[in-house]
Amino acid sequence: MQYFNLIIGAGFVGCVLAEQLRGAGLEVGALTRSNARHARLENCGAHPRAVDIFDNRVFAAALRDYVRHDQIRVFFLLPPSALADGHLDTVIEVLRYAFEERLARIVVASSTGVYGEGLGEQVSAATIPKLDNDRARRIFGIERAWQRLGSMVRICRLAGLYGPGRIIGERQLRAGESFDGNGDETINLIYVDDAAAALTAHAESKHAYAVELVTDGSPVLRKHLYAHTAELLGAPAPQFAGATRVRGSRTCDPQLSFERLGWRPAIGSYKEGLARALGNSPASGRAANPAVNPAIDKGT
Repeated sequence: MQYFNLIIGAGFVGCVLAEQLRGAGLEVGALTRSNARHARLENCGAHPRAVDIFDNRVFAAALRDYVRHDQIRVFFLLPPSALADGHLDTVIEVLRYAFEERLARIVVASSTGVYGEGLGEQVSAATIPKLDNDRARRIFGIERAWQRLGSMVRICRLAGLYGPGRIIGERQLRAGESFDGNGDETINLIYVDDAAAALTAHAESKHAYAVELVTDGSPVLRKHLYAHTAELLGAPAPQFAGATRVRGSRTCDPQLSFERLGWRPAIGSYKEGLARALGNSPASGRAANPAVNPAIDKGT
């Protein structure tokens, strides 16, 4: 049996995920509010709808376009900042009512921000979230709301996303603005193509746990990331204010999740990823990372 794949929140990661799934010959639907992304999704052969999912009637009507499929996988990719109080519960109820027993899997893109402020500690998928700020509590609350649906739900905690059109620190570097902190804070990253591929791997792996953590496995000090980015951009060297510590400084260890997913990222470091994202690599463009890992069960 082949699943129909519905992407809710087809933004930065979602468009890449749609392209990867279509490249693997899978059928894809996508909901987005962006006209530009709607055109990109159509071009890759997905079936997009321009929908405000927080309008219950419009959302339910859009879902009816997909109910003819027997088995449906949902990828929910909206960031926590897009969800006002009460929004998510309504979205979940509409989704359950529309698809009922057709729902085979729900993969939710979450964030390593669930581990809290961070004081230089190391965390993995097995680490208990540290709910010491509003953002961490909000992310964990979203995860718990989805997990109430049971074992069909998988939570993929993604590190800092970057790729073409989204370079961390680019605006400040080009403007010559200083950064908070002293640059010794650790940042964990994942290239957009790898983030998308990890979501599919999480959907399909027989050995994945309900919660996995995905980074490129190469944490970097913020000062080193910005210095290398500035060099590639031809921008001034980064300056740091030094007075304010950047929140979330921690080292994420994704090795446990790599083993359980049967998958590893194609872009293993920020230097390789930045070169690709900025067109400074011989293989610049989309990473050669298939949406479906041949070593993983394809759900058939």
